[in-house]
Amino acid sequence: MHNRIGPRASATLLRRCLTKLGTTRFRVWEMVRQEDATFGCLFRPLEHEYAELGAQKQIEVHRLLESYYSEVDQAGAYSTRMDSYKRLLAKAGEVLSSSEYDEFMLRASPACEVDSAHEPGA
Repeated sequence: MHNRIGPRASATLLRRCLTKLGTTRFRVWEMVRQEDATFGCLFRPLEHEYAELGAQKQIEVHRLLESYYSEVDQAGAYSTRMDSYKRLLAKAGEVLSSSEYDEFMLRASPACEVDSAHEPGA
């Protein structure tokens, strides 16, 4: 399991870093655009799972996944969880290119999670 920080913790950490560095908001987004590794944990929260995605797409997918996990945690019925999963896939399809979406589908599928549990060293 990878260490992940939530959106609030990310924002707090970013504010602290910016205060120390005196960096303007424009400069921060310029770093994102240029894939600056200085703030990698903030701008590339899914680096281990989706390294091929750029910073902006990783942030968007991370938000989608966090929302999905939150919905699933609150869902009671199987049908409600399936509806949440379908919404996740639909929203991911809007954010990702066709090839990125195909890769996301492979990694986000429940079958992938089951298979990875049986890998050597897992």
